[in-house]
Amino acid sequence: MTRTSAWILPALGLLALFAAPLHADEKIRREAEKAREVKLLEADRQGEIETRWIAFSSAEGRLIITNKTDKPLKVLVPSDMTAEHMVPAESKGGPGRAQTLGIGPHAGKGYQQNGFFNDGPDAAFFYVPAGKSARADLPSVCLEYGRPDPSKNKRYVLRAVVAFTNPAPIVAFLKAWHAQRFSQNVAQAAAWRLADGLSWEKLASLRSIGVGPFAVGEPMFPQRDLNAAKQVAEDATAEADKKAAKAQ
Repeated sequence: MTRTSAWILPALGLLALFAAPLHADEKIRREAEKAREVKLLEADRQGEIETRWIAFSSAEGRLIITNKTDKPLKVLVPSDMTAEHMVPAESKGGPGRAQTLGIGPHAGKGYQQNGFFNDGPDAAFFYVPAGKSARADLPSVCLEYGRPDPSKNKRYVLRAVVAFTNPAPIVAFLKAWHAQRFSQNVAQAAAWRLADGLSWEKLASLRSIGVGPFAVGEPMFPQRDLNAAKQVAEDATAEADKKAAKAQ
């Protein structure tokens, strides 16, 4: 064996190793383009798919989609989607309904894994073969300040943004999060401002309890995150007002 071939062969092996998953994902993408296209919330209501949101915390969860039909499906994921805690009817004396969560985007546009493809705002989708499941771990934000924290053992149902007095700015905010991909911390500050009306002074006063990137007692929202959240909230409100004016 020559000196040159001694390093070329291992290099080719490494290339094959890293190229294989990409080839597999591209094959799945091609299959998805041939599958029947359905909207996630609509298909869930009609029983074509079964959805499950597993809340790891208020900041992250896992979305699992199971295809209940006998044909493969391309399931379109909306940008303005929430996960609402369903309290059992027989439940009495407990802490009550946990936070409703706004579901965010995967951090990287073009991300693809486990049947999930993130092609941008309102362009993310799952490819789910008949009788199979696909999943993705996604960020989230609490939309109801003060309610009990979510947990893995709580049952959630996916809904459009409807259970709020003024849903339009929240819809605009969630769509902007998918488009701009600002941090989860910035998104959370903007969400509490828009959904719960918390003042910027109140948000600045909140302290971390050790969950997330900050130590106990540190500000939950550093000034740089509050500044970014103010812009996000202002833009979402302006976008909602513009749409309302066009509708009149």
